[in-house]
Amino acid sequence: APALVRDSAVVTFRSATVELEGAINVVFSGGTKGINVAKAEILLWTEAEYEAADVLTAENAGQVAEMTWVADKGRYEYKYEGVPAKGMFNAIYACAKFTDVDGNVYYSGVVAYSAERFAYISKDKTDAEGVLAKRIAIYGDAAKTYFGA
Repeated sequence: APALVRDSAVVTFRSATVELEGAINVVFSGGTKGINVAKAEILLWTEAEYEAADVLTAENAGQVAEMTWVADKGRYEYKYEGVPAKGMFNAIYACAKFTDVDGNVYYSGVVAYSAERFAYISKDKTDAEGVLAKRIAIYGDAAKTYFGA
């Protein structure tokens, strides 16, 4: 099976962000150009699965889920919901998999994301998001210590 290491030319982007709505959700997204998408999926690995894999392949993904087309954003998305407090520092690894109407398969590169990464990226902002990011980092450190992670 091929290793999932590079973006296909038809995969225009892949990204991840944290959504905070009571629960911590990680939203993965991806887009394509020049193909008629028949199926959009996300391949997911936990940090342990990622570290245990010699080579990442579609076959050793820990979870495969459908991505949903979000018309107003012009992209496909998948929401990894309910990251627990003790898992805030654990990265989730994801790769978008697009199948066109002729059965050709295209992969994005693998992106890793966690609430910790969100906090690090946003910590210097001076708005409410920056304040929240700093507090997430403090809470995450405390949760990590408390749960012995």
